[in-house]
Amino acid sequence: MAESMKMWKKEKESYQQTVDNFVDKPFLKTIHSCSLKDLDVKSLAELF
Repeated sequence: MAESMKMWKKEKESYQQTVDNFVDKPFLKTIHSCSLKDLDVKSLAELF
């Protein structure tokens, strides 16, 4: 379980980096960061 959480954190970080690279509008970045923090693994899985 802990191992998958580590992987999840890593994926989340790289996803965040990708978002930061493509999104240069600060308010969009803020919205994205906030919604990422509020999501847990389950709700993220539901999105995809």
